[in-house]
Amino acid sequence: MSDWSGGYVTDVEYVTACYPEQAPIHLDLMALLAGVEAPNARGRAQYCELGAGQGLTAILIAATNPEIDVHAIDFMPAQVARAQALADQLEIGNVQFHEASFIDMAEGRGPALPRFHYVTMHGVYSWVSRENQRAIVKFLADRLEPGGLVYTSYNALPGWSEGIPVQRLLFDVGSHRAGNPAERVGAGFDLMEKLLKSGAIHLTSNQLVKELLEVEGRNPTYLAHEYMNQYWKPLFFADVARDFAEAKLEYAGPARPLELFDQFMISDEQQALIARFPDPILAETLRDYCRPRTFRADIHVKGARRMSGAERDARLAAVPLTLCKSPLDFAYQLETPTGVATLAEETYRPLVEALAERGPTTIGELLTDPAYKGRRPTSVTEVVGMLMASRAVSAAVPVEDPALTAHCRQINRYVAHRMAQLQTRSGVPLAAPALRNARHLEQIDVVATYLINQQPGIGDEALAARILAFAAPDDAPPPPAEERDRLRAVVAGRRGIWRYLGLID
Repeated sequence: MSDWSGGYVTDVEYVTACYPEQAPIHLDLMALLAGVEAPNARGRAQYCELGAGQGLTAILIAATNPEIDVHAIDFMPAQVARAQALADQLEIGNVQFHEASFIDMAEGRGPALPRFHYVTMHGVYSWVSRENQRAIVKFLADRLEPGGLVYTSYNALPGWSEGIPVQRLLFDVGSHRAGNPAERVGAGFDLMEKLLKSGAIHLTSNQLVKELLEVEGRNPTYLAHEYMNQYWKPLFFADVARDFAEAKLEYAGPARPLELFDQFMISDEQQALIARFPDPILAETLRDYCRPRTFRADIHVKGARRMSGAERDARLAAVPLTLCKSPLDFAYQLETPTGVATLAEETYRPLVEALAERGPTTIGELLTDPAYKGRRPTSVTEVVGMLMASRAVSAAVPVEDPALTAHCRQINRYVAHRMAQLQTRSGVPLAAPALRNARHLEQIDVVATYLINQQPGIGDEALAARILAFAAPDDAPPPPAEERDRLRAVVAGRRGIWRYLGLID
């Protein structure tokens, strides 16, 4: 490794990926669901991503939030140069990429930066050395505004316990092989598979080993960054919370909606045992002993301004929400650690159907509408939280700026021609102006909205034909009629959703 690497993989760049839960609109709503005030920026809000990698998250946050100044920091020069070049190509002027290490910034050698209302970091804290963790905490203490939010995700204990011997095996074997980190981690996988077949006792009983070896098309670049870092170390929540307390940060709540509700995450008996401990840090740590969770995504706040349950419900009732997929695809059953959470259709179906018909609307408006015939929910917090947990509903903002819409569609044209590179398990990220955020969608959504914006008056039948021809070779035979009919039905059912997201007119 290079001398400046600090034990981190620098020989290959990190994968290109986007994480919408780092966006301010999502963090604000999650803070509100937890009963905590969001940052109150006077003037332009200031946002910082630490360990920005290829920069796609920061770029799409900046593109969909022109009123926010985005600063993205990474210590790998190639990644910083690549990200800034892409931002310049896409004409996004409110994002700046900076090359600096966490230690540089802690010791005052980094770029001149403002104080921030939001600081986010994905996966970073459990991948770096203790010295770098201390530098991150000092940065948060120095650069976060009072009331500011911090998002951090990390490999978590005890859920990631099985990962410790796996990472050590891959790292040690790879360290004795020549080649770049992706090749070295591949050598570790080869040996791990052979040891498993030989009956190595600590591999045959390790479920993670089996899951990793069963994954088809493993991304060696991601695996190198996940497993080949010298200081890779899963963390207990209590230890992260203790570190962040040195920067005057308090735990506000999870960044993922379902985790707000103990009844869907742990058993009644476990809830009763944990309720005996009033300390919130201990209680949250105990929850991790009861959940099969290997990765945490947390929100901390510098000076939590907490509100009553009544105020929280009133504020949530005024948050515009929008449906992000066809109501025909809405799932009223969600898989949870305790089994399956069933959303009562007598409450939720009328809300989903109203959102499909009306577009971005507040829950308060829907529940007070005389046309609402559903059962009244007992908790607005639970309704909003579970709609968000469905991954079919997001917070929304009325789209009133034609320039914002036009710019997002310009970015989405770029994405449409690079779907293969940007596709992840979550889908392909598009800039959705109504969400003030990126949204992962299927390739059919990406291609269809691209074609509609090229030819605004195109009908469903012609659109289906053009989608089928979009990536087909010139000499490909005509697709079967049933495939065209299926696509025609899909696009007919999704046009309204695309319009609500601001992807088409």
